[in-house]
Amino acid sequence: TFFFGQKKKGEKRNTKKLSRSNAMRMFPDEDFSKVKDDGKSDSISLGDECKEIPNFTVEKCEVMDHAEIALGQSGGTSRIGAIEYLTLIEGHGYEASVEALNYFKPDYMEQAVEEARFRLYETYPAFSERSLVEFLVVSQKFTLGEALYGVEALDADWEEQASLRVDRILELASTPFSEIAIGDNLITSLAPWDPSSAISLLALWQTNSFTRDSINAQLVSEGYSTEERKYALDKAGL
Repeated sequence: TFFFGQKKKGEKRNTKKLSRSNAMRMFPDEDFSKVKDDGKSDSISLGDECKEIPNFTVEKCEVMDHAEIALGQSGGTSRIGAIEYLTLIEGHGYEASVEALNYFKPDYMEQAVEEARFRLYETYPAFSERSLVEFLVVSQKFTLGEALYGVEALDADWEEQASLRVDRILELASTPFSEIAIGDNLITSLAPWDPSSAISLLALWQTNSFTRDSINAQLVSEGYSTEERKYALDKAGL
């Protein structure tokens, strides 16, 4: 899971360390006996020590290290998302990035499961099944097949998700204007999967139209089923 940004001009890349065990696993034919070890760390610096290894360049160290980081983030990472991170954020070449990712043989189906789980239970517990699939495809750039697999693997209680969504909408009703996030934060706060859902929610807030019918219409647009909507609205006493 990545939140992309742009490095400032002239900003130095953070010094990374590649663990000795990972380096030996990545490059089994290389001789690591010449690498200095002060006994304090099981890491190979990406600086001078790495240069001492034949054919083991700093660039190769960095792209492999960053690929491992990309695939080990909280949540999961799609192939396109990982490539964008390596090329746009870390500044590696496309071919080197693809080669590094291919080395790890990532299972992007399982990456989609981890990302779906992370989004549903740790960051924003109010997705419908459809909206979570859309979020994984559009925002996180998983394939449709990966997204469907990831969401279905959760076996989530979508009625409870609908109930959480209604609670979130009703919380908005009592939120003063000064506390409503604006811009991109508004989208993240109200509906991270679809700006149009955030806009329609804001319209409900502006007109104070938090009735059963209006909230039901909002849930319809967000992909909740008839059964899920009825359960959530009845539970909220609307």
